[in-house]
Amino acid sequence: MVKPEDLELDQILYNVALYLFQTEQEEAAELLLMSELDEYRPVEIDYFDPRHYEDPEAHYTIGGFLVTLSGPASVKEAIGSSLGVDDNEFLVSMPANSFEEEDSNIAPAIRSIIEQGFAAVLRKPVVIDTHLQLVVDSEGDWREHLRRLAKGPKVTNQGLKRKTNDHIIVWNHLNFRSQAERKIAEALDKRGVLFLPNCVARLGPVDHRHNKEPDFLICHEGKWGVLEVDGTFYHQKTAAQDDERTRQFLRHGIRVIQRFTDERCRNEPEEVVNTFLDILKQNG
Repeated sequence: MVKPEDLELDQILYNVALYLFQTEQEEAAELLLMSELDEYRPVEIDYFDPRHYEDPEAHYTIGGFLVTLSGPASVKEAIGSSLGVDDNEFLVSMPANSFEEEDSNIAPAIRSIIEQGFAAVLRKPVVIDTHLQLVVDSEGDWREHLRRLAKGPKVTNQGLKRKTNDHIIVWNHLNFRSQAERKIAEALDKRGVLFLPNCVARLGPVDHRHNKEPDFLICHEGKWGVLEVDGTFYHQKTAAQDDERTRQFLRHGIRVIQRFTDERCRNEPEEVVNTFLDILKQNG
């Protein structure tokens, strides 16, 4: 039987994200896919119920883990931290939505959900601390680069649909909705392939024009195809919707539309790209 102490940090993160996906907490799982697990260590946690703070029996200490995550600013902002004011006090989150969130001691719902995910895997109560993930591959003229970012526009693929709860991943001035998309973009870049990620296509018959947003519109050796990433919170469609989407592009002469699972795109991006390009070469 595998125990938590037998797992490496990345394996723990995988199991927590898997647990959150399986319990339909997709937003929390997506945040973990954007994060790194730096460490987890035993701590004494101060547990209390803010609704009954004056009651001594509602305030006690238990053994648990302090989990340290690092990620981009959107992750740190969304998750926050369970550390107390003096960084030596660890506060257990109450279950999400179990009380009003005006109290400054109450964790955001998303952090509470993630802490419960870690607690399920590590089998002890968990509190979370977050750090900003530092960038190590800054461009040569970084001052001018930041001036351009400040003045905007910040991205070049304006077709990407955004909602207030989207956690956008930026890579080479392009926006992506998931780590799977980013890894496919990196693999295509390594192959020197022309690709348009999350671009809006205007298509359909003259009397029914509308917009569709392929995950990747790819041109290789003069042939055009569409690569779709399926199976996550941001890429969920019914089979009928998938079929209709495919037919729309086929009517305009795009002969290759291939779908790959989010898991495969994250774990085997080079193999996915090689498979897609082989199919495009033979059938495009």
